[in-house]
Amino acid sequence: MSALAQVLRSKQPAPSLRLLRRNKKDVRGSSVRGTLTMVGVACVLGGSIIFAVLLEQVVLAQSAFELGTLRQDMAAAESLHEELLLESAKLDNAARIERYARQSLGMVEPAPGTVQYVVADVRTGTSLAQTTVQRGSSGRKATSSVVGPASAVGAGYGASP
Repeated sequence: MSALAQVLRSKQPAPSLRLLRRNKKDVRGSSVRGTLTMVGVACVLGGSIIFAVLLEQVVLAQSAFELGTLRQDMAAAESLHEELLLESAKLDNAARIERYARQSLGMVEPAPGTVQYVVADVRTGTSLAQTTVQRGSSGRKATSSVVGPASAVGAGYGASP
């Protein structure tokens, strides 16, 4: 049973209870402290937001500057590419190549009838190609074995029909 119930049943006078009131200074002080705390938190949050926005602006300005630099570099590279394509087209001219071969390398066109073609007899197996070529009138045979499809090209090199 509770103490109050016992007191009421026993019909004894109730113990004296009194109401404690806070000092008015304490009440004002705690509300001022709460207000100051809230103002401090608001200042810190506001300062953080301003700092974040300024930092974003700085990063954005740096990115814009870097983008401008990259665009200038790209324009210079495209210009160089165009110049190199023009030079390549000039150097790829068949008449220029023939003139260079005749003048600088001393090449001449062969006389008609002196050009001989070599035909290779190539039999391909699984992955090994063997070629037999007759050499001259001596009757000797030369056998060359090369792996892969390039065997037809190099098989009879230097041999006459």
